[in-house]
Amino acid sequence: MSKKRTHRIKSLIDLTIVIAIVVIANLLSAQYYTKFDLTKEKRYTLSETSKKLAKSVNDYIYIKVYLNGELSSKFKQLKNATLDMLTNFREASGNKIEYEFIDPFAGKDNKEKQQILQDFEQKGIPPYDDVDDEDIESQKRNLIIPGAEVFYGTGKSFVINLLKTELGQANEENINQSIENLEYEIAHAIRKCKADQSKRIGFIIGHGELNELQLYDLKKELGSFYRLDNLNIDLRDSAAIALYADKFTENDEENAKIILSGLQNRINQYDAIVVAKPRVDLTREEAFLIDQYMMQGGKSLWFIDALQAEMDSMSKTGRMVAVDYPLENLRELLFHYGVRVNVDLLQDLRRCNDIALRDPYSANSYRNFPWVYFPVFTAHPTLSKHPINRNIEGVWSQFGGTIKILNKDNIKATPLLISSDLTKISNAPALVEFSIIDKIRMNDRTFLATFNSGPQVAGVLLEGTFKTAFARRNVRSDLPFIESGKGSIIVIADGDIARNHVSSQGGYLELGKDFITGRFFGNKKFLLNCFDYLLDDSGLIEIRSKEIILRLLDKEKVKEERTYWQFFNLGFPVLLILLFGVVNALLRRRKYAHT
Repeated sequence: MSKKRTHRIKSLIDLTIVIAIVVIANLLSAQYYTKFDLTKEKRYTLSETSKKLAKSVNDYIYIKVYLNGELSSKFKQLKNATLDMLTNFREASGNKIEYEFIDPFAGKDNKEKQQILQDFEQKGIPPYDDVDDEDIESQKRNLIIPGAEVFYGTGKSFVINLLKTELGQANEENINQSIENLEYEIAHAIRKCKADQSKRIGFIIGHGELNELQLYDLKKELGSFYRLDNLNIDLRDSAAIALYADKFTENDEENAKIILSGLQNRINQYDAIVVAKPRVDLTREEAFLIDQYMMQGGKSLWFIDALQAEMDSMSKTGRMVAVDYPLENLRELLFHYGVRVNVDLLQDLRRCNDIALRDPYSANSYRNFPWVYFPVFTAHPTLSKHPINRNIEGVWSQFGGTIKILNKDNIKATPLLISSDLTKISNAPALVEFSIIDKIRMNDRTFLATFNSGPQVAGVLLEGTFKTAFARRNVRSDLPFIESGKGSIIVIADGDIARNHVSSQGGYLELGKDFITGRFFGNKKFLLNCFDYLLDDSGLIEIRSKEIILRLLDKEKVKEERTYWQFFNLGFPVLLILLFGVVNALLRRRKYAHT
C-alpha cells in the first residue's frame, strides 16, 4: 500500500473520529445541561432562595419585557442582563416561567405613543428619556419603557421596574445597581404570584394616624403578601372597645380588665404592628398593651412626626410655626427601648427635594427651588451593605426630624436613614418660611454657614432583647405581665415617608412619587424592605446583598487612546495572520526545498 494512500486513510479515520465526538457531545448536551459561572460575583448564578422559589411555581408565569427597540449601550447592557436572569429563572422553574421582549412603540404613531406612555405611567413603570452618552455630537434621544409585566393564573398581573434612578436620572452606576437588583425584582414578582397571606400586619388606628387613602399604595403592595387589618386600640372610643369585650359587668374595674385582656389577645395575633404618623398620644394603658406585645416577640414599625408642619399651612402667608405633637407617652416608650425621637425639624442643604413657587423673573409661571425641609436620604457608605438599604433610590422625607440612638444592653442599633453633612436642626417651636429660598439662591454665606450640624440619623433598626417599660409601674397587676422579650423595632422620624399623595378628587399617586416635580423616590422599596426584613421567611431579603461590580471604562482615557486600541483590535490581528503566513511559507519552502 502506497504511502499516499495510507495517509488518506488515516485522514479519513481522524475526520470520522472528530465527527463522532461532535455528534456524541451534542447528544449528551441535549440530555445533560450545565454551565459554569466564572465571574467573581457569580452574577449569572441564582441564589438558593430564588431557585427554591422558581421550583415551587405550580402554574405558568408569563413575563412581558418592554425594554426593547433602539437602546443606548448602557440600556443594552441592562437588557442583556435581564435576558440572562430570566433565562436562569426559566431553567430553575422547569420551563414554567416564560418571557418575551417587545417594543411597545413599534409601528405606533405619535398619538398612540402618548397613550402608551400614560398607560405605563399609571401602571407604575415611568418612561425614561434614554440619551446615548457615547454619541456626544448627535445626543440621540429615545423614550424607552424600562420595565416588565408579570401575568400569572387567571387575572393576576404585576409590574417590575427594571431601572433604578437617582433623582430621576440614570448613570452607569445606576445601571449597575439596576443589574444588581434584577434577581430580587424578578423573585419579588414571583413571590407575589404565590403569596398565601399567612402573616398578619396590624395598622394601629385611633390616634389620628394616616388614613386609608394616604396609605393606599403601601397597603396595596403589602396586601400581595400579608393579611392587613386596622387595629383600633383607642381606649377612649367606646365603640372600639366594645369589639374586644364579650361581656360587661357593673364593676368598672372588672370591665377595664375584660377590655384590656381582649385587646391584648387581639394585638398578639399580629406578626407586626405599624404606627403611622399619630397625632394623639397613647394612654398609659395603650402603651402597656404595645409594650407587652413587644415583650412576646412582637415586631413594630413607627413613623413619627414630632412637629406639626404641613405645606398647606404656608399657602397664604409663606410661613408657619411648627409646634410639637403631644406624644409624651409614645416618645417615652421608644426612649425606653433605645431611641429618643427629638422634637425638631431636619434641614438638609446638600440633598433635598424641590418645591414649585412663582418664578420671580417670569410672571405667571412657576419654578422649582430646593427645599431644605424635604431631605432626600441616599445610599450612605456605612449603610449600603445592610439588606434594607441595598440598591435603594433616594428616600424622600417631608418635614421630618432626627433620632438619637441610646446605648442599651443587648440591643443592636443600625441606622437606616442618614442625612448629608450639610444639615441644620430647628427645635420646637420652629419657624418655617419661604424666604430662606432667596437666601440660598443669593448664596447668603452667613445663612449657609448655619448648616453645620453634620450627618443626622432619621431612621433606625433596633434588634435584640428588650426590657419592659413598665417593670416598676405595671398598669394592671391582674393582667399577664412579661418583663423582657426578643423583638425588632424600626423607628422613622417622619410620618410622611409612608404617605402617598392624594388629589382633591380622591385619586392617589404611587408612594414615592412627587406630584410637583414628577420625580420618583425609593420610599416604597425602602418600606417593603423593612417589612421583608422583619417578616419575610422566604429569605428574599438576602438576595439584596448580592453585589455585582461593573468594570466601567474610563471614557476620557478611551477617547485619548482610541486610535491605539482601534489598531490593536483591528490591525494587530491582521498583522499576526500575515506574519504567520509569511513564516509558514518560509518554513514550507525550507522543508520541501530538496524533495
